Amino acid sequence: MSILEGKTPAQVLGLLGGRIEIDFSSQVEKCLEIDVVQIGLKAGGTCLSLASRPVIVVPRTDNWFRQMFAIAHEIGHIANDTTIKRDDEISEQERGANRFAADLLMPKVQVERLVEDKAEPARFAKFLWDWGVSVAALVNRLNKFDLPTPDFLFEDDKTVVTQKFLGKHLKEIGLTWTDVQRRASLSGAQRFPAYLLAKLYEQVNSGKAPAGTYEWALGVKNTATTEEESVRQTPELLSADEVLELLELLEQKRLVSSQERADILAQLRAQGRHIL
Repeated sequence: MSILEGKTPAQVLGLLGGRIEIDFSSQVEKCLEIDVVQIGLKAGGTCLSLASRPVIVVPRTDNWFRQMFAIAHEIGHIANDTTIKRDDEISEQERGANRFAADLLMPKVQVERLVEDKAEPARFAKFLWDWGVSVAALVNRLNKFDLPTPDFLFEDDKTVVTQKFLGKHLKEIGLTWTDVQRRASLSGAQRFPAYLLAKLYEQVNSGKAPAGTYEWALGVKNTATTEEESVRQTPELLSADEVLELLELLEQKRLVSSQERADILAQLRAQGRHIL
């Protein structure tokens, strides 16, 4: 059972220390005891349980705010105990997870405080940065609470691109483009929990897994010299089946029982993944 089950967004935020950090994936692992994998995915995120520990798998993207919302969405599924979905409840469960993510990353009290005083672009830019959300998400949140949406959040009848809006006000909020690039790099990098990498490294060096697998997990170019391994290509995107195969490879190789693998299959099937 996860420490998050039954927790509200406010309670989860409390476990996170009341703030959202730049490296959100590491913060979630440290504070919430949930492993986070960032990898090339064709669809949105998913949540599994490996060795009785929750694992969130999300697409890697330099749009950190999309990834953070995806992680918060999956946290919502864990807290609401809706990781196993029934077909007749999927839509409501997904809406519930979205509401949880919005409440976690844009608490009502913080949003209301943002518009209490004169609307200044720099204050809004700081909010976006501090909470890791996009301009579009903030506008949706303001609309939900019937709060005013300043004109400077729009351009050509559309919400301003988040990075562009931040870029105009970096100096005012004490940031540089280096800070933005670092955050984008963190969310865009291929990422696995350190203990999984350690296990995989052990498997590679004991001859139980090909070297190319470890290199792929690190997101580096395959430098294998044997003909067998040199033909291995690093996939740009993974299907749900391939994500499962990778996670099994990392956790298994006799590190996970057949029953645990069966449980993982059942979880993915329950989430509507087409797995034979």
